[in-house]
Amino acid sequence: FMPVTAYLDTDIKTAATMRDDGIFLPMPRHHCNLWMSYVLTNQLTLGGGVNAIGYIQPSAGVRAAGYATFDLVAVYRITPRL
Repeated sequence: FMPVTAYLDTDIKTAATMRDDGIFLPMPRHHCNLWMSYVLTNQLTLGGGVNAIGYIQPSAGVRAAGYATFDLVAVYRITPRL
């Protein structure tokens, strides 16, 4: 069992220039991901994760809604090197 987490909390007060606003345009207010995997046998590993992104709203006033994605994975080792 191996959990992996990350969390981002951004706060841009004011863009110094219009160029700065363009650079930070795709930066969400919050971004969090969590991934877990579990080794069942020497050959089989199962896992899953979630990636959640908060809304995006630069100082220009354009707003994009937040979203979350959910992922599953199954890993089967055919040989120790493959």
